[in-house]
Amino acid sequence: MDALVKLIQETIDPTSWRDAGGSVGGIRPLSGQLIVTQTPENQRAMVNLLEQLRETRAIQITIEARFLQVQKNFLEDVGLDLDVFFNLSPGKFSQINALQNSVGFTASPVTGVPGGIALTGAGNAGGFQSMTLSGTYLDNFQVNFLLNATQASQTSTTLTAPRVTLFNGQRAYVLVATQRAYVSELDAVVGNNSQAFQPTVDIVSSGVVLDVQATVSADRKYVTMTLRPQLAQLLNLFTFNFQGAGTANVGGGGILGGGIPGVGGVINNGAGSSGFIQEPELQITEVRTTVSVPDGGTLLLGGQTLAGEIEKEAGIPVLSKIPFLKRLFTNRSMAKDESILLILVKPTIIIQREQEQKQFPLLSSKPAGG
Repeated sequence: MDALVKLIQETIDPTSWRDAGGSVGGIRPLSGQLIVTQTPENQRAMVNLLEQLRETRAIQITIEARFLQVQKNFLEDVGLDLDVFFNLSPGKFSQINALQNSVGFTASPVTGVPGGIALTGAGNAGGFQSMTLSGTYLDNFQVNFLLNATQASQTSTTLTAPRVTLFNGQRAYVLVATQRAYVSELDAVVGNNSQAFQPTVDIVSSGVVLDVQATVSADRKYVTMTLRPQLAQLLNLFTFNFQGAGTANVGGGGILGGGIPGVGGVINNGAGSSGFIQEPELQITEVRTTVSVPDGGTLLLGGQTLAGEIEKEAGIPVLSKIPFLKRLFTNRSMAKDESILLILVKPTIIIQREQEQKQFPLLSSKPAGG
């Protein structure tokens, strides 16, 4: 209110106000209203000023952001493990074994990009096994073979679209997140020949935050936005256990709780004490920028692409290079993982007068006194 009074006095005939040495103008706030004493001409000028201020405040903006995540994964694992055993009934020579044993090396290739198919296999031990065939041939020499063949692909799309509406020039934010409590710290509580831990619980959030400040241009065609979108994902929550010593020990500057530096010495009860702390692992994508976007237009604000490819091949030398026969003595696997994150922003200007015309078209044509 004080800023509004100062603006009126500086804009409407500044020398006519009593506070500036004039003899006519007077203005004071009363219960959220302004009591103004001025000449009729200055009153009309003040009404025009207030209408312009109200028209500016009557503009609202709807900001819609889209966090689009696309995950593509491909896995191929084909190989034949062939083992041969010679001289099964040794005379002068002992048994001779020709082993390949390359299946374990090529199984479940991992590119390092989160969400790979090899990481989501059954039990995460050996990944998927679409077809497995094994057999043994017995004669004067023995042949063991293991055939493994797998091919898989997957594509997933996740869309998160927070939306917030604010006044022209205002700053607002919307938070859509999942919060999880975890033990971040342990405080030692000591007594006579006893010790315990007091846990400190913190909160970690995973989700999206859309923080924006928007201003409409004078021609009402563009929106200038200062954006701070953030996407956080909780990848893991690691737990670290602490075990205190089982014997009482009191001394200055020692070790508290068996490995935790303490102040004032060590106090443990006979059975010892234990506790744990947790450490969250977060993946955060954040953008801070100022952009200008047309009304109703969509802007690609930022993005990230993670792509990984790995190929493994193992086999018997010489035999793995012979055409047609090399498949009998070679194991080969390949994995391709791709993760794409796109952040898009769309502003829409809302003018109250235009919205009234759309919702109530007959309101402005209603006769006075009707």
